[in-house]
This record gives sequence, C-alpha cells and structure tokens, in this order.
Amino acid sequence: MRSYNRRWIAAAAASIAVVMLAASCGGSSSGGGSSSSSDGPAVAADISVPLPAPLAVIDPTVDTAAGGTVYGVLFRSLVFNGLDGPVPALAKSWAISPDGLTWTYTLDTSLKFQDGSAFDSADVLFTFQKMLTAGNPHLGTLSIVASIEAPTPDTFVFHLKTPNAAFIILSGGKSIVPSDYYQSVGADGFSKSPIGAGPYKFDSAVAGGGVKVTAWADYPIKQPFKSIDFVPVPSPQAQIAGLQTGTLDVVANVAASQVETLKSDSKLKITETEGNNVAFIAFNTGQAPMSSLDFREGVDLAFDRDAMVKTLLSGHGVAAGGLITQPTIGYPDLDAPKYDATAAKAAIKKSGYDGSAINLTYPTSVLLNADLTAQAVASYLNDVGVKVTLIPLDYTTFLQQWAAKTIQGMYIMGYNNGIDADTIISSLYAGGSRVLFTDDAVTTAVALTRTTSGDVRVKALKALEELVMETKHYYAPLMMPNVIYASTAGLPFTPNAFSPMYAAPK
Repeated sequence: MRSYNRRWIAAAAASIAVVMLAASCGGSSSGGGSSSSSDGPAVAADISVPLPAPLAVIDPTVDTAAGGTVYGVLFRSLVFNGLDGPVPALAKSWAISPDGLTWTYTLDTSLKFQDGSAFDSADVLFTFQKMLTAGNPHLGTLSIVASIEAPTPDTFVFHLKTPNAAFIILSGGKSIVPSDYYQSVGADGFSKSPIGAGPYKFDSAVAGGGVKVTAWADYPIKQPFKSIDFVPVPSPQAQIAGLQTGTLDVVANVAASQVETLKSDSKLKITETEGNNVAFIAFNTGQAPMSSLDFREGVDLAFDRDAMVKTLLSGHGVAAGGLITQPTIGYPDLDAPKYDATAAKAAIKKSGYDGSAINLTYPTSVLLNADLTAQAVASYLNDVGVKVTLIPLDYTTFLQQWAAKTIQGMYIMGYNNGIDADTIISSLYAGGSRVLFTDDAVTTAVALTRTTSGDVRVKALKALEELVMETKHYYAPLMMPNVIYASTAGLPFTPNAFSPMYAAPK
C-alpha cells in the first residue's frame, strides 16, 4: 500500500484526483483557510446568522443538506477539506491500495468528543453503517462503497466498488458521531442534544428550528466567535432587514441588487468572490416531453444567459456552460450555450410537444433571486412556445421531493460545488439520489474523471460536461452568481467561495 500523510497534501492535486463535498450542500467540513489560528479560547464575540430553512433534525448521519452549515462547526470528519487539499482531522493518515479499491485510515484515538468520551473506529463504523442504510440520503455520494470495516480501534477501512482517486475528500464531507452516546439516547435524543468533536458545541435550541452553539474550550484552535445563533430566516428580504437592524451579523448570497445599498452603510462590510454555485434547469427524463432530446435541446437554446446575468445578478456573475464552477478544481471552462430562439422553437416542435403546461418547480430559498429567476425562465420558455406552471416550494419540501425523485416535469435549482469537481459529479451525474436519467455513456465518462489526474483529468471533465450538457442536454445550465457576503463591520470574518468560515478548523 502507498501511505500518505501531511507531506502528501502539497502534491495532492497533481498526483491524485481530489474532490470535495461542500458543507452548504450536505458536507460538514468544507472550505479552507481560517479566521483565526491561535491556540486558546474563543474571542469575546457572539453572532447570529440565518439558516435558509428550519432544522428538522440535527443529525449528520441522516441529513445531507439543511444542517450543513451547523454541522461544519459541531462535528469533525476523518479529514478536513482545505483549499489546498485534505488535511488530517479525526484521521491522522491514510493509505490507498495499488488497485485504488481499498482506503485505510489511521485514526487519532487521542482525540475526544465534546462530552469527554474517547474516539475510535467504532464511532466511524457506526456513523457509516447508518449512512449506508437503505433510504439514507448519503447513499447518493457513498454508492461507490462496497463495504466497511474497523479491524482495530485506530484503523478504519473502506472497500470501494470502483476506483475513485478523489475518495479522500468525499470522506471529508461526512461528520462522525459518538456511537455510544447516540445509541444510548436514540436518534431523537441525539437530535435534541447533539455531541460532536468540532470546534463549537451544542448549547440550546433556538425557536423555530434553529440552534445556538458555543465555542468548545477544549478545542485546540481559538475560534473567531464565542457563540453562534443559527436562526431560521428563509426570506432573503428578511435576512437583509435583520442585517440592517442588527439582529443578524452575517448574510450569505446577498442579492446583487442589494450590494450598492449595503455598501453605503458604514456598519456593514461586503465581501465578494467568484461563486461556487450554479443555477440550472433539470429534466425528469422519465416523462414526456422531457424524455425527448429535441425538447431538452430546445429548452437549452431558449435563454439569453448574458442578459439574465445582467438583469438578475446586476452583472455579479457569469453565464454558465456547465455545472462545474469557476473556483472548483477541474473547472473545464465550457462556453455557455448561445441564445437562439428560432432554433429552440424548431427543436421543441420536432419533439412533438403538444403545448400542455409543464410543472417548473423551484425552492424559494437557496436559489438566488428565486422568484425572479423562475419568472424569467418561464418568460423565456413561453417565448419559444413552452408553457410552464411555476411550483414554488420551501427548501425542506423541495429537498424531500428532490431526493425521492418525485419532482414532476422540470425544476430549477442552485447547487453548490465543492472544492473539486467530483462534488457535483457524485450528486448529479454518477447515479446519485438526485439523478433523473440513466446513461451508460455518462457512467463511462464519470469513471474516466476518477482515474486520471492533472491536465488529463481536466480534459476528461470537459468531455463529461460536453456529453451531459451539449450532447444529451440532461441539464440546462443558466448562471454562476458570485458569492456576496454582507457582515457586521469589524467581525473576524473571512469567507471564501466555498464556506463562510464561522469556525477556525484544525
């Protein structure tokens, strides 16, 4: 077996294909860099930040999206996915078999959970056994796992069905829970009073489905905040109002139309980066007319993406040619489809579409400028002869239908990439729980992206995107908005494209 430790990190991108599952779409250890790196307790600051939806549960073994931001501060994973690659967290090193099918993690059993209990491989085994249970939403990204074992207290092993050189970073998106405590209190008890090994610990529930966390005194890295109140505020307008009145301290994904107004407020700070989010349309290919390639191609040609970026994002973003975003490792820089209403009408007519209204579902939060984006999409489609019925859903309901593959017709979504391209590949190309098509050619193309590295891998990723977007039209990419954060001036807050960085990681 080839062994890797901290020295491996610097050469990771060149020597092995790496991926990341972002905290904001279901992982718990995303983004890199830190707001503070000194040893000792937290600084004396308390902040409130909004959640896009109430937390139905606080349990990373059964939730892949809604609690992602919270999980990033409460829990730790086997590795931490930093901007420069994975670094040890609960695992201090890892090794890969020559055939790429066996991944062996050496655990740091000197670490403790927040209740003082010891950490070992039994906790990792329990966590992944739950995630690999039938019906668990983690199965989409863990479908590559054939079996798991914990041969010794400080060793954990994954056996994969097929090689994936990026599996190390996928494992960094899975939060580990204490087995004994979880089993003693049960799933409901754990959700009401969760315990992890992260830099912040559970303090109390916040009315309406939120949570308050406080800096864990025994965590080795000083945290930027003494406590964080995660408060459910689904409405973007209400989030901005909360920021202006001082009831909230940080708002992510600020609408571009609000930027100039907020910049004029000396009490606030605006931070903008290239975005890791992509807005796109997906098709339920099990239904007509979405099953028709001609129909999907016609829809893809129906949008003036540059105009959408200008009007919906006030220029704070770019037109999307695929689903892999600019800051992501492996970004293939695919050209956005050209707007051609005449060709769109011809393709839609060729598909045999009968003019019946088609459902167009979208989440009212998470998707930036959700209502305006949905209305713009509906208008463009109407111009080429496609009638849609807009179906707005709260984020929790949308996620449930999305994971269950029960969304009818088409949907619009804004999806966060991780640091590496395999994040979105695992979720939306490789047969995961949210994939609404089956295609052997796509499966083959995915495999090539997972067994190559460097420039060869970038070419494989571009070929995959071209196949999915330009040949099969399984998705119609729309826009990649920049990430715009607004925060109270003076806070020790340094976000990046992948994470708001409320915690300083180790």
